[in-house]
Amino acid sequence: TQPEVVLGYARELRSQMLAGTPASQLLDQFEGKVRLEYGPLSWVETDLMSPELREAITGLEKGDIAQPVLTDVGYQVVRLMDKRYVSTLPEENAEVALKEIVLNLSEQSMTLEIEAMMDIARNIAKYPGTCQEEGLAGMNNLAGLNIDVDYKRVELARLQPDLRQMIEPLSVTQITEPFAAPDGIHLLMLCEKMAMPLPKPDRDKVRAALYQEKLQLEAEKYLRRLRREAFIDVRA
Repeated sequence: TQPEVVLGYARELRSQMLAGTPASQLLDQFEGKVRLEYGPLSWVETDLMSPELREAITGLEKGDIAQPVLTDVGYQVVRLMDKRYVSTLPEENAEVALKEIVLNLSEQSMTLEIEAMMDIARNIAKYPGTCQEEGLAGMNNLAGLNIDVDYKRVELARLQPDLRQMIEPLSVTQITEPFAAPDGIHLLMLCEKMAMPLPKPDRDKVRAALYQEKLQLEAEKYLRRLRREAFIDVRA
C-alpha cells in the first residue's frame, strides 16, 4: 500500500543519513519518489513536540537518528543534534537572546501602508528563519522592502514592561505578534533564555548587619542578667 511504500522510503532515508550522505544528494536521490523536506535546525522544547516525536527521541544520544515517525504531515526522520536541560528560572533573574526583525517605515507612511506592512510582518512571523540564520527565510521574496535583522542580549528585567509582557510567555524559537513603533513594524523571536548570576552581597553591608546582630544579642544577654540580679523598688 502507499503508506508502506512511503515508510520504506523513510527507512531508506534514515539509512542514508546514518551513512553520512549529504542533504543535497538525498534530495536528488528521492526526487520524483516522495516529497522530501528538510526542517530548520533549532532548539525545541520536548513539551512542544507531538507525543509520537517525543517518544521517538527518548533515549537518543547526541548525533543519533530516530526511527521514522508517522505524524500529521507525513513520516518524519529526526536527528538529535544536541540536548540541554533548562531549569525554571525566576523571570527577573534571566537574560534573553532575541532576534529582532524590523520592517522600516518612513515618516510619511500612510495608514494603509502601515496596515499592509503589518500583513507582511504576520507572514514573516510564520517563516522567520532560525536563530542561527543572519537573515530571514525566503528573503528573496521580500525584495524592495527595507528590512533589518538584528540580534541582541538583554536582561529581562531591563526591558520595557510592554515588551517584557510579550516576551515572558514565549518558548525558545517562538516569535511575538508584530507591533508598531515609531521606526517601523517589529517582530521579536526568542532565541535563548538563561539564568543571570545573582549579584554578590556587599561585604560592608554584610559586616554591618552581622555587627548589629551581635550587638542585639549582647543587649538581650545584658537585660536578662539585669532581671536576675536587680531589685526594682516601686513606691506609690
